[in-house]
Formats: sequence, structure tokens, C-alpha cells
Amino acid sequence: MGGRQKTTLFMIKETKRESKRTSAETKTSEKE
Repeated sequence: MGGRQKTTLFMIKETKRESKRTSAETKTSEKE
């Protein structure tokens, strides 16, 4: 159970990092 919770937190961190990178790419595309 504890290990499963760790994985969930890790997934949330990864998702946040992905969305940050995606929004940055979107801003770059809009500038062009």
C-alpha cells in the first residue's frame, strides 16, 4: 500500500512536469 502511494505521487510529479513542458511548447508555437 505504501509503495503504491509513492508511485502515485511520482506519477503526479511527472504529469505536472509534462504539462509544464507542453505549455511552454505551446507558447513557443503561438509566437511563430
